[in-house]
Amino acid sequence: MRLASWVQHSEPSFIREILKAAQQPDVISFAGGLPSPELFPVQEAMEVYQEILSSQGSVALQYSPSEGETSLREVIATQLLKKSMQIQVDDVLITNGSQHGLDLVGKSFINPGDVVLVESPTYLGALQAFAPYQPRFVTVDTDEEGMIPEALAQALQVYHPKFIYLVPTFQNPTGRTMGLTRREQIVQLCQAAEVAIVEDDPYSDLRYDGRPVPSIRSLWNEVIYLGTLSKTVAPGMRLGWLVAPPKFMHAAKLGMQATCLNVSALTQHAAARLLSHPNHGQHIDTIRKAYGERMRCMLDSLEREFPSGTAWTRPDGGLFIWVTLPDGIRSFDLVESAYQNRVAFVPGTPFFVGNDGESNMRLNFSNSSLAQIEVGIRRLGNAIKQVEPQKVRS
Repeated sequence: MRLASWVQHSEPSFIREILKAAQQPDVISFAGGLPSPELFPVQEAMEVYQEILSSQGSVALQYSPSEGETSLREVIATQLLKKSMQIQVDDVLITNGSQHGLDLVGKSFINPGDVVLVESPTYLGALQAFAPYQPRFVTVDTDEEGMIPEALAQALQVYHPKFIYLVPTFQNPTGRTMGLTRREQIVQLCQAAEVAIVEDDPYSDLRYDGRPVPSIRSLWNEVIYLGTLSKTVAPGMRLGWLVAPPKFMHAAKLGMQATCLNVSALTQHAAARLLSHPNHGQHIDTIRKAYGERMRCMLDSLEREFPSGTAWTRPDGGLFIWVTLPDGIRSFDLVESAYQNRVAFVPGTPFFVGNDGESNMRLNFSNSSLAQIEVGIRRLGNAIKQVEPQKVRS
């Protein structure tokens, strides 16, 4: 049996493998970007699914249009209009989570050898989604606000990419956010070069401090914009959306029809009702409050428990904190020591196109209680201190 070449050169997601190990009940996991299950709107979901199956079950259990159910697309378009995006219902396509949207981007844009510009580090899942289409990934230098405009200008001139991929708000893995001026500069550069921007925005509703920053899509209607319910409602629904101009939307519909045909009609009807539910605004406020407390608890615990020479980001929202370890300590060397201390994290290297990130780790705070965060960071600090002497002796 001879598989496609991209399969032979690909490895399973390192994060998913760590999550398997972290499922032991005595392990505190900061590894996955998981929302907190005790905050899922279970009661509301039970109600809306019962209502749908009782009142329109035969419709909800049937195939649906490839672009998605109109009721859900209308709700999403209305929400995005409130975020200053110029948008119509026909600009929205429903996907099986935003990861599916990334695959549609790859399917629609990339020919083997095409250049895709990405941040350094970037979201590992995007690299995996695009990889089967055999692009050439080129990283653009970043700072505390993300992609540096001067570095992007040079990359656009040298590489003539198909598109650039960004997570500008509470980025995965760093948690950083790109300011408005930086966003405007990047839009101007891409407009002049006639290069598409793909804006992945799973976290912008999860802001705990500071003022919201307009999306890149609100600055340029040609931006391809991805959203999801996985972080604010429930990942088990596997539901996201893609907003795009007509030319790309046509290609995305062809991609849908060639693979999954459509997203579950039942799930779409449920999502439309959940997003319109009287409790939805309160639900978002609840998760913001809970995650904000957990983020601040982790930041305080890092100050107490991690050794001098360690640095970390201080995000205003999202799900992650990005840690830089003291000189001479590699995060991969910590994985086994951390596991022995019954705590899990994700090393930094998988988020880079090359072999950078050896001194970095990504920590998730949303799926742990305050007590678990305090204990887990103490354990992780102990693991670092156990590795430190070995590095000094070597």
